[in-house]
Amino acid sequence: MRRLVNGFQVSEAIRVAVVLRVSDLLADGPRDLAELAEATGCHSGSLYRLLRALASIGVYEELPDRGFRSTPLGEALESDRPESLAPWAEHGGRAYVRQAWAGLLDSVRTGENAFARVHGQSVWEYRAAHPDDGALFDAGMVAFAATAARLVLDAYDFAGIATVVDVGGGHGGFLAAILSRNPSQRGVLFDQPHVVAGASELLGARGVEDRCQVIAGSFFDTVPSGGDAYVLKSVVHDWEDSEALTILRNCRLAMNGSAPPAPGRTGSGEREPKSSRQVLRPQHAGGAGRAGAFRGGVRRPSWRPPAFVGLARCPLPTT
Repeated sequence: MRRLVNGFQVSEAIRVAVVLRVSDLLADGPRDLAELAEATGCHSGSLYRLLRALASIGVYEELPDRGFRSTPLGEALESDRPESLAPWAEHGGRAYVRQAWAGLLDSVRTGENAFARVHGQSVWEYRAAHPDDGALFDAGMVAFAATAARLVLDAYDFAGIATVVDVGGGHGGFLAAILSRNPSQRGVLFDQPHVVAGASELLGARGVEDRCQVIAGSFFDTVPSGGDAYVLKSVVHDWEDSEALTILRNCRLAMNGSAPPAPGRTGSGEREPKSSRQVLRPQHAGGAGRAGAFRGGVRRPSWRPPAFVGLARCPLPTT
């Protein structure tokens, strides 16, 4: 129990190692303390205590003469790995995140959203107004998308689907993985403007930008129609029940053809030439958890496709 109680200390030690890029420094092999202290600009004795603490939980391994090398856990913090946990580890230590979690007791007592109670606005509004924090969160989600995509694509076959719409898809990592696995497929990435503004670089790097249309908007207003499959990953669990129902209802309207067609499509479903790229993401409320409601589930309506692939993870109420 003491280890659980002191878990925040472990999280902070890992965050500091990420900020100092220790795993990156050890990526090419062991280094001694003097080298690491010089490279990080740290006090040698204090850095030694940090690295020994992390070695005690398996992140690094201490060698004779105060040397250190990485382990599989430490390698997961290397910044250039596709599924790196470095951004998420750093995100979790940001002051605004900790302050929100400090409001957990009041949230449990009152039922109010802790983040909004502490910061006076939703977490999505906060990140939109603080680009550095938003970028770090988005980087963490890109890494999560890589992990989720690998697992989902091994379990679900998207072949034969002409157009996939990723609702609340962030920078498009999950959608890019789907399109990469299915070269004849097209995609629509739908999220908030300040989020999808960074999508072009990722989609271009994955070689799918020419097959992916980026659309800005709010899924509380409408969802682009004309898709043959709609995916939501790590979206529905973020919202209170009433808001989640609005999101799902708008998805159903889009799937039924009741929503406006996505820009770049005619009413008949034929694609028009794109003259300009339009640019979106949700407004997170950190609502009640409904993990499992669509966990790994495939919801196929009684009417014909489009298909609805719902994916959810366990909620983190205040972040």
